[in-house]
Amino acid sequence: MAGPDRRGTSEISIGKIPGLLRLGTIVAFESDVLRVQVHIGGFKEYNAMKRDYNNLIWAQLPISYFSPIGGMFVGGYPELGTPVIMGQSEGGQWYVVGVLAKDPAALNTSRPATPDLEPGVFHLQANTNTFIQLSQDEGITLGERGNQLNLDTQRDLYTNTFDNTYSFTEASRTIEGIIRRDKEPNIKSASYLREKSPNYNDQLKVIALDPIAKDNYSNAGSSVRNPARTEKRETIYEFGKSFNILSNEQEFLSYQDNKNINITDILNRREGRADALSLSLVAPNYLMETIKGTVVDIYGNILDINRAIIPIGKTDKLSIKKIKTNLTDISPLGNIFANIKTAERREIAYHFEINSKKDLVGAPDASKNNNYARQRSRFSLDVDKEGLFKLNVPASSETGNIPFLTRYENFSTITPNPDTNDPNDLVVSQNLQDIMIESFIGTNAVVEVIDDLSGNAAPIDRFSSADSPKYIKHGTAYHNISDTCKTFQQDKSLFYERTVTTNLASGRVLSKQDIVSKKVMVSGKKANAGGRSGSINFDGSLDINIGANTVDRHSLWLDLQGALIGNIGRDIRNSISAALQFDGEVLIQSGGSTPNLDERFNSNNTAGNIPGVVDLRNLNNGHSAGVIDLRVITQSGKVNVIRIDNEGISIHSESRIVMYSNGDMMFRSTGTMNIDAENLLLNGRKVRREVGLGSI
Repeated sequence: MAGPDRRGTSEISIGKIPGLLRLGTIVAFESDVLRVQVHIGGFKEYNAMKRDYNNLIWAQLPISYFSPIGGMFVGGYPELGTPVIMGQSEGGQWYVVGVLAKDPAALNTSRPATPDLEPGVFHLQANTNTFIQLSQDEGITLGERGNQLNLDTQRDLYTNTFDNTYSFTEASRTIEGIIRRDKEPNIKSASYLREKSPNYNDQLKVIALDPIAKDNYSNAGSSVRNPARTEKRETIYEFGKSFNILSNEQEFLSYQDNKNINITDILNRREGRADALSLSLVAPNYLMETIKGTVVDIYGNILDINRAIIPIGKTDKLSIKKIKTNLTDISPLGNIFANIKTAERREIAYHFEINSKKDLVGAPDASKNNNYARQRSRFSLDVDKEGLFKLNVPASSETGNIPFLTRYENFSTITPNPDTNDPNDLVVSQNLQDIMIESFIGTNAVVEVIDDLSGNAAPIDRFSSADSPKYIKHGTAYHNISDTCKTFQQDKSLFYERTVTTNLASGRVLSKQDIVSKKVMVSGKKANAGGRSGSINFDGSLDINIGANTVDRHSLWLDLQGALIGNIGRDIRNSISAALQFDGEVLIQSGGSTPNLDERFNSNNTAGNIPGVVDLRNLNNGHSAGVIDLRVITQSGKVNVIRIDNEGISIHSESRIVMYSNGDMMFRSTGTMNIDAENLLLNGRKVRREVGLGSI
């Protein structure tokens, strides 16, 4: 189509009769002034390109609405060849009065240009596949018949039938639909295109059942099928996406005078919507990630629960068993298809991860794995398609949270509006505190949480008075954790503590310091609140059944870096605290050394050691003699003890000791056997200390 012809129009051939309507065809358009050039005449002359410049006129384009102030506009681009009705005013000016709906055959087009109009429906379309429809019965519809978004105001119903849905907000990026990945990355594709541009999909490959089959994915009925895999993936930002949050070091510059952040236009992998499994503190604003369906990395590799590549169609040299890809194999399921289905059971079906913040300015050094790689640990939960899960919970920093056992209520609930006594009314507290916290464990909370500067750092129990505030303490629900094994601790007021340390071995058994520290520091150089991974509270009982692995028939591996402190109550039927049945041997070993890779307890990684002063961290990590000390408190408060330690075996009883055997009983010693008793009976014969007086 040639450009607009700006030569004059012959008023003689067209005629100048005000009110006369003529048939015309749009042949040119000037968008800057919203006017069109119209050929006066029928479609036959236009199609034959018999241009008669005496029959060309310029006319103002009809639009539905236009406001020169604010730019409000309703209209569209006039396609060349559109049939129109022309009218002429008394001044001779021509106007487009209306647009005709003509037979598509007149425009040599095979697709109908007109929609299927229905009663009670207002229809607006850009083409036959893209429309907006307002219906009295079905509400608002956007899209096309097969893929549309519908707001049904009559039924209060929202439906979306699009195959793929992408959502980009200040808070998150959500990808839902068929998995597409950058299997052949094009580094020339700009970052801003990799996230929101619809055209970026054209560069991505669909990840199917067999990800490297010749036909990447297909749905060809019963002959050859390679269905596409799906996902629902969401990334949550910590701060608004538009703020372009960078690393902590770079962001710190924005808080200094005369410092600017230099944001360069580089290819950021995390900007692309195909990016997955890349949470790192080098990009701290990416806070959280969730993937449901099949977890696939940025290059299209399907992963197992350890994030290792599952070799479906791969020639991985580390793989013992290669899985060939040939979906046309018509042999039984024992071959190609079965291999794929067997391998995909190990795929991750659910993934959740938090980009856990660390107690340092910059990102952890990815080249180091010392200290159990604790600084690079993130909270993650992965579940594979067999239902096997893998959970990693990082430890808190020394200034991190301490989880208290608490309940809470809203201020409006506990202090309702006095006029209405309705807890649903909003009542504002003077200090704008809405969440009112309380402890429910009473005197069992024994550990104070202290701030290095301001004293107690714990919240105030809402049941305490303003004149005498009570700070919530850390503890356990049912027992005072600091009283665990009270007979072992230094408390001179306890009778059984005095009897044990005095009588058992002439003071050889020393009492312990506090089993539990009574204070925790959450700030300053002496902060020591870290190393916590969670708090679990069950108000009721818990039934646990654990199966066994195949290779060893083991049911539980328990590896504790530190001590185990516990209190167990008793039942109401038999006063039983623990009833355990072991079908096999019970092996208990006490004593040994503790791994010292943790820098918190290893003085080798701590500067400033004082010469001549024993570092308790190294002493604690080194070899320690084992002790098994079993103590039973009697009804009268006395203590019976069986102790196995570095010096041997000691048995202490405040009442009596009975030993009985149906078979032989043997006592052997390579040293001296000393029997010292006020009265000694041997086979019914009395043996006294002094010779004579009837003693043997």
